[in-house]
Amino acid sequence: MPIGTSQFLPPAAALAAALCLAVDANAQADANERQAQPTLIAEHSSIAPGSTVRIAVDFAINPGWHLYWPGRNDTGFEPQVEWELPEGWTIGDLHWPAPIRYVSPGDILDHIYEDRLTLIADLTAPADATDAVDIAAELSWLVCKDVCIPEDARVSIALPVSASSQPTQHAGAFTAAEARWPVVSDTAAFTTDWTGTTLRIAATGAAERIAFFPHADAPGLDNAIDAPARDGRVLTLGFTREFGPIRHVSGLLEITRGNATRWLAFDVPGPAPTAPAPDTHPGTAPQTQPHH
Repeated sequence: MPIGTSQFLPPAAALAAALCLAVDANAQADANERQAQPTLIAEHSSIAPGSTVRIAVDFAINPGWHLYWPGRNDTGFEPQVEWELPEGWTIGDLHWPAPIRYVSPGDILDHIYEDRLTLIADLTAPADATDAVDIAAELSWLVCKDVCIPEDARVSIALPVSASSQPTQHAGAFTAAEARWPVVSDTAAFTTDWTGTTLRIAATGAAERIAFFPHADAPGLDNAIDAPARDGRVLTLGFTREFGPIRHVSGLLEITRGNATRWLAFDVPGPAPTAPAPDTHPGTAPQTQPHH
């Protein structure tokens, strides 16, 4: 995936984003000097034939550096994972925890992870599995601070096949990551209403804060920096039709009530098409000017 800036950035911000993405060619070093260090971990100590366990690519991110969420970003892209599995073994999609909003100088908006990123997937063994198995993954990612550095690694784990299993020392990392997973939207949690190309989102009941994280295919926002995060319970998001009709708006909705924050999967249809103005003189022939 190419490194680039959002098509929604104004020219000044696009220039700032390009400078931010300057890659230090000498910074790609050995494993001990990576700014994000990945390992492959398992929630349980073994897997039974025909059963499923959770494994994860677990990034430890150096202070001040960050990785990217696979949604709308003005700079950067999410880590890429290519699994290497023995025949008959299968693995599910990665679960991405909710990110945080990160605004850089020049009004550059990204959705990022700091400190740690744990990407969980369900690994399923074939019914006839008997021996210990080696699971591996080829990884590549962009890690950024004042500069951005492309890094890569191959990680692996040996997992015994056994009906007897215990939680591993990494079980807490799975619990922490799962706590930030978006849940399927509860329609009772918020309401939406379109006025032209402006979408009003209101959390049901009291809320201290509400924020919207757009997916990569969401339409462009008129004010991507300030509008998508507000104190209180209401967001008002203005969208642009510059790149075509607004067919739907998708992303994550973050709602904070007291000390509890929830992340909801968000996908609502776009505004109803505007009906053409009615003909106020049906059947009237075009008027012509008399000739003299």
